[in-house]
Amino acid sequence: MNVLVVQRQSLVAGVDFSLSVYARVIETLDWLRDQGFIQYACCGESEDAIFNVLKWADAVIFSKHFSDKAITIARAAKEAGCITLLDIDDLVTEFPAYSGGRSARPRCGLTEMLRLMDSVTVANTHLQDAVRPLREDCVLIPNGIYVEKYPVPTMEEVYPPRCVFTNADYLKMSNFKHDFVRVLQDFHETHPEVVMDFFGDPFPELVSLPFIHYTRRIPYMEYINCLARNGYCFAITPLGAGEDEESLRFNRCKNPFKFLNYGVAGIPCIFSASDIYKECVVHGQTGLLVENSRRAWQDAMELLFEDAALRAAIRQNCYRTVCERYHIEASARLCYALMGGEENR
Repeated sequence: MNVLVVQRQSLVAGVDFSLSVYARVIETLDWLRDQGFIQYACCGESEDAIFNVLKWADAVIFSKHFSDKAITIARAAKEAGCITLLDIDDLVTEFPAYSGGRSARPRCGLTEMLRLMDSVTVANTHLQDAVRPLREDCVLIPNGIYVEKYPVPTMEEVYPPRCVFTNADYLKMSNFKHDFVRVLQDFHETHPEVVMDFFGDPFPELVSLPFIHYTRRIPYMEYINCLARNGYCFAITPLGAGEDEESLRFNRCKNPFKFLNYGVAGIPCIFSASDIYKECVVHGQTGLLVENSRRAWQDAMELLFEDAALRAAIRQNCYRTVCERYHIEASARLCYALMGGEENR
């Protein structure tokens, strides 16, 4: 089977390519390719050559596409007899105030894309419930990771100690945002020897965190390789929870990619006790879940930094959990069947 992946610009980061295409689509197709099920090509929606590639393709996959160009490509794909699939991993009709995605206006384009698709897939049950009024037959394809594609983590920490923070878009919180910045400032003041790496998109509060080593977005596979090889002490993952009522529905429909990424890299992590992390993280075993308050975050960072035995236990547990429960194979086989592949292969 020949599969065309339509790439697009990030909805929240201007010129950068979409991380969703890599985390949801490429991860799946890499496994299918390596098992001999498919071959695939990736082409940007603005590239004229994409219409020639359609002649080669048996199936075409889109990811949160709703632009006029995407609609034109989808119509051409249907005319060429390709099977079409649209994957959705965010509640794109309700971007919250904190997100750069608010400038995107998907409603009309999304409705047309949903109409044109042979299949629509979603990343979690909350999103499935939200999308069903627009496309009743949307299919749940859970998140996963192609474990064997990445290096086995060393599970060893470097000195001086390093911690890591990853964030696309702006900081994903409202009421706790300024206190979170204070938490990072206080931790640095107490532990100036700790190096803090940041991967992702710049956010306005970054100027008040001059001690952070900023690295902009890098390719998805390179990013996970960096996580696995840099000997991090721990990671932090803030996300608005019950205190942010306006963004609660949107955040509930997000996905725990950071749990998967840090897990496959063997990095113990502190997560906000938001719904998406409470559904996959076991507190004290595969990570720490903390309420979004200054005291709770300070205590959690101090605890994890000072307790090497706790870090080691979480490191082993989260890696094993991701490998055993979140391998990409089951989701990849489901995607293959939706593209018309033989289910008994």
